[in-house]
Amino acid sequence: MGSALSCFLLMGSNNNTSYVSFVPPESNLGDLPESVVVYVLVYLNPQEICRVVSVNRTFRRASTAEFVWESK
Repeated sequence: MGSALSCFLLMGSNNNTSYVSFVPPESNLGDLPESVVVYVLVYLNPQEICRVVSVNRTFRRASTAEFVWESK
């Protein structure tokens, strides 16, 4: 993890001028904290929750929280 802190620097030259370019890392839904996903799942109905758990492991783990199903 720690992907938010990592980055890539590309070094190159163009017409005898050196440059460094910052390329941010790619983000995905798996980067969301599980606690944030739980709060999103609370607003979905049971059928929608069952569909989004196939997105990734974070969503699957978040769907097992009792907090999500108490309101259903």
